[in-house]
Amino acid sequence: MNQHATYFDCTLNQTAGAGLSVEYQGRRLPGVQVPAGAVGGLVGVTAWDPRAGAWIFDGYKDQSLRRRPELDNGPRIGWSNASRPAGWTAPRGILPGVLGRFEEDETEAFRVRVPPEFISVAALHRVPVARLLRAFVADCCGIEQAQGVPRADGYQQSSGAAHLAALDYLAAAFGEPTNQAGRVLMPAEDDECEVVTIP
Repeated sequence: MNQHATYFDCTLNQTAGAGLSVEYQGRRLPGVQVPAGAVGGLVGVTAWDPRAGAWIFDGYKDQSLRRRPELDNGPRIGWSNASRPAGWTAPRGILPGVLGRFEEDETEAFRVRVPPEFISVAALHRVPVARLLRAFVADCCGIEQAQGVPRADGYQQSSGAAHLAALDYLAAAFGEPTNQAGRVLMPAEDDECEVVTIP
């Protein structure tokens, strides 16, 4: 297997006495790790995970999901499922979830110059600068992916505690959030992160 390839529409097969094996287009893929509790007949994707140093099988959240390469268009790849047999496209690298749903990437790019002190902080925590900034953005906004609906932008808060800590930081650094009339917003009114342009 090519470590840079992704094998879509693989099937888990129950083999007598040998457990589960992963099959792709009629051939067995050797050495693939299968999640605990997986059962034969499950359809999904097999890809190389560099962090785990292994091939990993991941079952589709929508078992009727299938790749449609003829719909591929540049950075987007084709899919179909039982409810949308004509197909649609999703960003390359995103695996559609329940009912083929996912959230499009609606992020905006900002250029921020980072001082060496911040680079040192990231190094102390053994995290790349970009990953630290992305985590902080997600924690400030309290971004949680809906169950079975992946986000194309990849944002996900670190934890509920990290979200609360980020809100405490924002209040300490910039004061409590207010509306246009200057009234302090209650937490329930401030549960959405709004993208603003920094002058």
